[in-house]
Amino acid sequence: MSPSSESVSGGFADRWLPGLVYLATALVFLPVLHWLASRAAAQEQLLHAFLVFLFTGALLAIQRQLDLRPVLRFTDTCLYLLLGSYGLLAVAALTKINLTVLAALCFFLASFLLFLLGNGKRRFIYSSVAAFALFTAFALLMPVLDWPLRTVAGRCSAFGLGLFGQETALGLVGSPEEPKLILLNEGVPFDVAAECNGFGILSSCLLMAVILVLYQPMRWTKRLGGLVLAALFGFLFNTIRIVIIVLLAPLVPDHYMLMHEIVGLATTYLGLGVLFLLLTRGWEHRSA
Repeated sequence: MSPSSESVSGGFADRWLPGLVYLATALVFLPVLHWLASRAAAQEQLLHAFLVFLFTGALLAIQRQLDLRPVLRFTDTCLYLLLGSYGLLAVAALTKINLTVLAALCFFLASFLLFLLGNGKRRFIYSSVAAFALFTAFALLMPVLDWPLRTVAGRCSAFGLGLFGQETALGLVGSPEEPKLILLNEGVPFDVAAECNGFGILSSCLLMAVILVLYQPMRWTKRLGGLVLAALFGFLFNTIRIVIIVLLAPLVPDHYMLMHEIVGLATTYLGLGVLFLLLTRGWEHRSA
């Protein structure tokens, strides 16, 4: 589309009227936003992933020196995305499928951010909205993914501990209503709880990767490789975290929780930092 078709004058109908429409639409999505905020506040792993998502977007904007000053330009693309959001809301009302409401929210955010920041920032906007869409999916799927991720974390940790010559066993104990996954290491039991399932670092790695690989022009195979790398980093560094905690536990019995938190933070941010460097390697030689 030519610059003339994307540009508008600064009158009421061109800027303030769309702004009022966006405000009214945002009010429609308030219950959804409240639900997302409540889920994030109640689940530390989900909140941490959202903060990593925001930090990655901010770091990307700083690194690429993006000018994020408001443009307030309502284009055809803004209109189509907004109409798509309304269409998805209508589908949600007819089908009662909550996932459609979340999709409508993402279309609305893409339209609003294009209006706010302009078409020149569309790659940054689309990659950020795609990551936000993934975050909403994580908010829905977190309860479903808990036990599969716990099982993977337990098995990977048992394998990792075995490399250090540790005798390990993994099994379920307790009632069927409230089962516990216990990792037995050298006769000492460790509860592989929901907080140990690796959801936090896995979701953080994937959200970071989505923003970075979708922002930078590259082949789809390379993008897919970046996402696979992010998932592997999530599983790997969660396994490293558990292995280190289990190995250090007998050495610091009086400061176990402090050690647990320090190791958790160190491995998480080490993994995210290395992943960021790998995904942005060579960017200084490419155009923004």
